[in-house]
Amino acid sequence: MVEEVEIVTEYFEGRVDYFVVVKGRLTSSVALLVDAKQSRDGQMLYIEVMEQTPRGAVAITSPDITGPPPFESRLPLETLGLLPGSYIVDANGIQVPLVIEEVSEEAPAPETATGNDFAMLQDPSVEG
Repeated sequence: MVEEVEIVTEYFEGRVDYFVVVKGRLTSSVALLVDAKQSRDGQMLYIEVMEQTPRGAVAITSPDITGPPPFESRLPLETLGLLPGSYIVDANGIQVPLVIEEVSEEAPAPETATGNDFAMLQDPSVEG
């Protein structure tokens, strides 16, 4: 279901906001995304992206449809109370790094991190 995860950092009035952009495919043409659940265990931040198929819904099949429909969802990451440091965001098993830095007066340009960035942290031979 989830194929790609990206962290987006935005700065607003001296505050840093983190978002997770999750991309993938639903399991059927009638499935709907439902609210994602977030939890934390130490330095791991877990996001569980879920879908639901309404009762009695019938999937549409057509030669024009090339598979399950894609989705993209932008979720605010719950970082309230987290200290500056390195964390791992795990969205349905796909992990990406998150670095929470001290807030400064000057806001740097927005940054993003993808699952491939995490692979490079684990194995320097992985190309970005």
